[in-house]
Order: sequence, then structure tokens, then C-alpha cells
Amino acid sequence: MRISNQKIYRFNLIIVVLIFLISCKIKTNLVNADTDKSKIKNELFAFDFTLDKKSIPERVHFLDSLGYMGVTFPVNTLADIAKIDAYQKAIVETKSRFSIPAVFYAHNPKAKNASETWMAIANKLVGTKTDIWVIVSKPKNQIVEQKEVLAFFNQISDYADSLHLNVVIYPHDETFIESASEALWYVKQSKRKNLFLAFHLCHELRAGNGNRMNAAIAEVAPYIKLASICGADSVMLPNQLPGFWDDAIKPLYKGNYDSSLMLECLVRNGYDGPIALHTFGLKEPVDEHFNRSLLEWNRLKIKVSKEL
Repeated sequence: MRISNQKIYRFNLIIVVLIFLISCKIKTNLVNADTDKSKIKNELFAFDFTLDKKSIPERVHFLDSLGYMGVTFPVNTLADIAKIDAYQKAIVETKSRFSIPAVFYAHNPKAKNASETWMAIANKLVGTKTDIWVIVSKPKNQIVEQKEVLAFFNQISDYADSLHLNVVIYPHDETFIESASEALWYVKQSKRKNLFLAFHLCHELRAGNGNRMNAAIAEVAPYIKLASICGADSVMLPNQLPGFWDDAIKPLYKGNYDSSLMLECLVRNGYDGPIALHTFGLKEPVDEHFNRSLLEWNRLKIKVSKEL
């Protein structure tokens, strides 16, 4: 019986496709095996910047389906507190371990009735494991004393402690507290057991710590409760316009600064808590930058694991 050339071609094509699919499966299994062997316990959650076009349930489903462990978002006014309810409801509906590690609040030391806002935030978080992440703004044309800020941290920490919550200082460029090193003074002076600080790659780069990452982290390591990572350039641009972050906040897979250095230093100094992917101001398509940044995160974990 003669077999036609067309049948032979089809048979060979099927064999080639099967070999390709098997090779892809083997490659995927090897990548997963490397990830499983990772020594990195830190998990990645995400800022909800750039997700404005999605509803809150859509944001939760989107991030959860990609593999992020949680989300963080700003809560700066009494009206914003409704977002906590919306996110919590959406998370319950996912029936997954997705969570809200922290919500962040920008405190104006000179604002009237500011305590009403942060107390309401704290009250809403009772019974959760969500931290209150606090940025201290620097009002224009007003002098803010260090002792005022310390008194505020004492007050909010005491109130949070009564509700079994933690407060984490959020250092931020061009605010009253710009780096983790500056935040350390308040943590030590306050002596509150529930007051911690965060370490943000973008803000530490702006503070000039890009070339002394291990020293910067080692100095504050015992008090780190949260951290954030992103892609960035090694050289920060001078005289940035307000809101300009193109040099210090990029998708994790972009920029010429080696972001794995921060992850390695955090791990070597004993931090194994969650790390947020910073996404402020990103211009890349949402699906692209969240997906590719998570792939890069897994690659960094494998890389750092091999270096430990």
C-alpha cells in the first residue's frame, strides 16, 4: 500500500508539533521546579496605580489570577474609606488567600481634624491583618517641627495598638520623611512596639542609596515591616518636575538598576515579609506591565536564591 506524500507530510507535522509541546512542558516544569526551590519567602503584592479603568472586583480578580498575593491603595479621606469595604468584599468573593497587607494614608501635620480621618481608617481595619502605612506630607509655606511628627506617631501608634493594629512609616521623596534612615529616628524615639518603617527602592534611590543598598537596609533591618520594588535607572535625573518618576519607577523588567540587589539585601538582613510592586505613573499597557513584572519577580527570586 502506497502512502501519499501529503499523508507523510501531515504525519511529520504532527510529530514536530508534539515534540514542540513536550519541550515546552519540560521547560515549564523546570522553571516551576526552580521557583519551588527558591529560598525567598517574600511574596509580591501590588499598588493599584494604573488600574483605574477596572472596577475594584475586576482589579482583585486580575491581580489574583496573575499570582499577586495582595493589593495596596491610598486612603486619604473619609470618603476613601469605602474603598476598604469594596476591596474586602471583592476579596471574599475570590475565595483565595489574596489580601490587603496595608493601606497608605498621607498625613498633613497642619490639617484640621486629621485625627478624625486616621482614626476612622484604623476603626475600619479592626479585625484585619492590614497595616496603616503613613506618609507625612510637608505643607508648603508652613514649618513642621520634628517633635510634632513624633507626637503624631506616638498618638496614632497608641490608638492602633488599642485596636491590635500596626503603623508603618512610609518614607517618600519630597515629604517630611524621605528615607528609611530618617524614619528610623521616629521608630526609636517613639519606642512603640507596633511602630515600624518601610523600605522603598524608588525613594531610597532618590535619597542617594543606590550604591549603598546593603548598608541602608542593614541600618534599619530590625524595624522593616513593608517594602516596595520596581524597575529603575541607576542615575536619578536632577530637577525633576512634581510627579515625575520615570527614572525611579519603571516596570520591574525595565531600567538599568539591578533591582535584585535590594531583594538580596533584604533577605540577607532577615526580612521575609511581603514586598509591593510599585506602579505609580507607568505608561505601559496594564496587562503587559503587571504580567511581565511578575515574571521578572520570579526570575529575581531564583537569581537571588542561587546567590544566598
